[in-house]
Amino acid sequence: MTSRRRFLGAVGSALAVGGLAGCGYRPGGGDVRWRTERIRGLTPRNGIEVTEGLLVTVDESTMGYDFDSEEFTRGGAVTAYATEDGSELWSDSLGSELSCHAIGDGGGAVGVDGTVVRYGADGERWRVDLDASLVALAVADGRAYALTETDALVACVDGSERWRVALEADADDGRGFGPSVAAGDDVVVCSVGGVVVGLAPDGKRRFHQSEAGVRELSVVDGSVFVVTGHGLATVDSDSGSVTWLIEGRIGRFAVTPDTVYGAFDAELVAYDRSGDRRWSTGGGGRSDGRDGDDTDYMGRVAADADGVFVDSSRGLTSLAPDDGSVRWRAQNRILSDGPFLVDDGVLVVEEDDLVCHYRTDTF
Repeated sequence: MTSRRRFLGAVGSALAVGGLAGCGYRPGGGDVRWRTERIRGLTPRNGIEVTEGLLVTVDESTMGYDFDSEEFTRGGAVTAYATEDGSELWSDSLGSELSCHAIGDGGGAVGVDGTVVRYGADGERWRVDLDASLVALAVADGRAYALTETDALVACVDGSERWRVALEADADDGRGFGPSVAAGDDVVVCSVGGVVVGLAPDGKRRFHQSEAGVRELSVVDGSVFVVTGHGLATVDSDSGSVTWLIEGRIGRFAVTPDTVYGAFDAELVAYDRSGDRRWSTGGGGRSDGRDGDDTDYMGRVAADADGVFVDSSRGLTSLAPDDGSVRWRAQNRILSDGPFLVDDGVLVVEEDDLVCHYRTDTF
């Protein structure tokens, strides 16, 4: 039987696509643009991200059944969907569980049995067998950067190993969180034992930064961001110098050319790129003296120059970048994943449904 939520969602999708004949209806911001229900592979999963027209999901551990041997089997899976309509484009099942993964650069990469498998828009592109298990991956500029359990960083291009750098001497007595690696077109950074090491894409070392407690690394538009147990900082990609942007614990964050947005403890906060707080909202109040906002903001934040989008206790919410005022709310239940920005829309996962909302009014 069709649930009330699915029925209303279907009606909303129909209205968003065709409008109401003869009444001049035009969809507004937050209205459903399209909905694809009960998509295979959306749950459970270990990674999900949008990259160049694809929504890519990774499940590092799957279970199946071999009818010939009458035994249960384990493996991993990577699946890609089109962000324009939610249709499945390709899916790859691997015969062993995955040790790590990365999504980006128009596809992604996974580590399986010491092998790097690189994906693109049409599925698998190439693979490279290495001599050690993989603990972290990053993708950028057609390459895959793999961090091995022996603390070696390996660059792979077009199905072959391009270079390898040993990092054992950089580790600092095992401090910090687990190893990680991130990359952009012009820089590669990795964390081993709480130390951040920066390299050029050709493997030449640039810096060694003893910033203990690194929890997460990311490269956004050429800038290196480090999340630690006590804040968010940028690291100069040439010198390794650190500039603190946010002091205190931070959850998920989004970056635009002039602003960093972070959601933590039910509050959404905007900082300029020098670290000065611009505005905050949620958690019962506002920083600008206007009426308090008792909405709880949580989870992933997505932003560009035109809007800020975040899940909340009142549903998916769109806010103005300049002052944090609410533009619209979509009355959905708490999201499983998202929001993700796609062409002309905001993509979210509701349970096992993939839903795209209009960003702004179409009139």
